[in-house]
Amino acid sequence: MRTIIRYSTDGDEAHTLGNTLRGILEDAGFVRTGTSCFEHQTIAPEDLAAVMCRFWNTISDPADEAGAAIGAALDHIWIYSDMPST
Repeated sequence: MRTIIRYSTDGDEAHTLGNTLRGILEDAGFVRTGTSCFEHQTIAPEDLAAVMCRFWNTISDPADEAGAAIGAALDHIWIYSDMPST
């Protein structure tokens, strides 16, 4: 399925949290298409679920999971997925 993920962070002056989130997505084959915007054309639903579990786990405790500054947090996330037409 095609999936687009766009997010922003707050309080992440050193970009540690953002860089960690970017690494999670890029390791899963997502391609950066803009500032904090990533797209994957053919990710399997179970792979997307695994990636998002890692993403949310990092967001749940950014200081511990990503080494981010205290106060770094997710501002917003936008996720769009669809199945390609055949």
